[in-house]
Amino acid sequence: MKESDLIAQLQAKDSSALEELIQIYSSYVGTIVRNIIGQKFTEADVEEITADVFLAVWTHADHLKSGKVKAYLGAIARNKAKNRFRNYQETISFEDIIDIPTQDNTESKIDQKFLEEALGNAMDKLSAKDREILVRHYYYYENVKKIAKEMHGFTNAAKPDSQDICFVPDGNYAAFIERYTQMESKPGLFLNSKGETIGTHKGISHYTIGQRRGLGVSAPKPLYVCRIYPEDNTITLGYQDMLFAQELEADDVNLITCDNLYEPTYVQAKIRYRQPEQPATVWQTTDGKLHVKFDVPQRAITCGQAVVLYDGERVVGGGTITKVLD
Repeated sequence: MKESDLIAQLQAKDSSALEELIQIYSSYVGTIVRNIIGQKFTEADVEEITADVFLAVWTHADHLKSGKVKAYLGAIARNKAKNRFRNYQETISFEDIIDIPTQDNTESKIDQKFLEEALGNAMDKLSAKDREILVRHYYYYENVKKIAKEMHGFTNAAKPDSQDICFVPDGNYAAFIERYTQMESKPGLFLNSKGETIGTHKGISHYTIGQRRGLGVSAPKPLYVCRIYPEDNTITLGYQDMLFAQELEADDVNLITCDNLYEPTYVQAKIRYRQPEQPATVWQTTDGKLHVKFDVPQRAITCGQAVVLYDGERVVGGGTITKVLD
């Protein structure tokens, strides 16, 4: 497909064009993200950021120009990876703070003077101690825990960062599930999208939606866990584009700001805690379940996790995801 045709289809919100874009550039975007965020982040983080990049391009497809798609993807990938790096690393170099790529005019230009004035006004509202922390950390590169210990004497300043769920300190979630349920994981079948057997798995508790590593199945392109079926102990594997879905159903509904949602309502929705809210339409079916349809396809919607609905800063309600609709 010609790039101009691909852009036209993206701007027309043709989901097949998004799938085509992912197939062409997922490796390129993933490499950029992986090189920036480093080894402290998991492959799941890389894949989540990569998915956010493609969703950003889908949302702002009107900005695309022929011959600029790859550069646009690269610029967004660097921005999102650096934002994640900023949020989760203890220290960051000054170059990582200010080096926001604007190559090839593929991103909106930033009014630097306006940003400086806004930053100055925000700093003026802080206490002297808070200003000192920001300056020491982001200008002199000092470690946050070192600052906390010297300025405030925090007892947790020397405590190692938590990397796992507190009650699974060894990171072996499958073993924890077996101990907790007193049920041993049973091996089963890996299936492809056609339902054909392509391998065997160690037990469904060892896998999560979107997982790529440790599958032990060879394919021309990387395979991912796309669906898990506890009822027959099978797992469907597929390429990255199969991870995206636009609709879901949820049960165990809890509504806070209204009695029901029988009329279609436009909301913002989240399917994982670190994900930005995504625009969606929600309504309740006759049996009380929530049906959520996102404006753009979402990556790795997972049954058993929560979907939370927002109206601005207010929580409308939510439920437990029970079905992913292709």
